[in-house]
Amino acid sequence: MKKIVNGLMLIAMFVLELLPKSLVLYFSSEDQNGNIILKPTYTSYFDMLPCGYADFLPLIIGIFTGVCIIMLIYSFFKPNKKVEGLVCYFEIAIVIMTLVRVILGMGMTWMGYVIMALALLSSIMYIFDEKQLVNK
Repeated sequence: MKKIVNGLMLIAMFVLELLPKSLVLYFSSEDQNGNIILKPTYTSYFDMLPCGYADFLPLIIGIFTGVCIIMLIYSFFKPNKKVEGLVCYFEIAIVIMTLVRVILGMGMTWMGYVIMALALLSSIMYIFDEKQLVNK
């Protein structure tokens, strides 16, 4: 059951990352009066536009999500606790990278916060499941 819920969360994260308005970048321009205006530009996590502006975290987050899905599919057919542990570590890395984006004040849409929450819930669910197994 845990693997199915974790898989659904990962698929939801991946779909949100693929959407074209899942990430926002702010570009500044100047109007006729000399005032600086911030113009939002929306992109996907897999778009190369953020990489061109030295923001590699969205692409890495997207790749990590894809790797987690592949490892979880492998774990469905060949149950392996080490692979499930790696999925948990990758999800924790996704949460940390998203928090770095928030702390640095980079643009986040509601989808970015949902992606972070899903990764956090999934990793917490796995950690509590492991603690129950150890205590038994």
